[in-house]
Amino acid sequence: MILDWLAAGLDPESCTVFVQSDVKQHAELYLLLSMLTPLPWALGCPTFKEQQEQIQDKDLNTLGFLGYPVLQAADILIYKAHFSARRGRSGAAYRDHARRRAAVQ
Repeated sequence: MILDWLAAGLDPESCTVFVQSDVKQHAELYLLLSMLTPLPWALGCPTFKEQQEQIQDKDLNTLGFLGYPVLQAADILIYKAHFSARRGRSGAAYRDHARRRAAVQ
């Protein structure tokens, strides 16, 4: 996969590539944020609602799926990301969630 990224033009001198699951603080931040996130905020995520409407053949009523926006917020906050790969309405929801959580901290 890294070779694909390099072939697509990522510059290894300006990009940091690592295995996110090796960073225990990422999972810890997700856990802390999930304890602070009110359920209506998670249920109000546009992506969650859209996916439930669009995907009828799978049961998406799981904590993992509901908590995904919180995980995305942890992605943004822990690495102090200035850019997000997510665009559009759902990307804005992730960024807004991250900002709200950062304000609580």
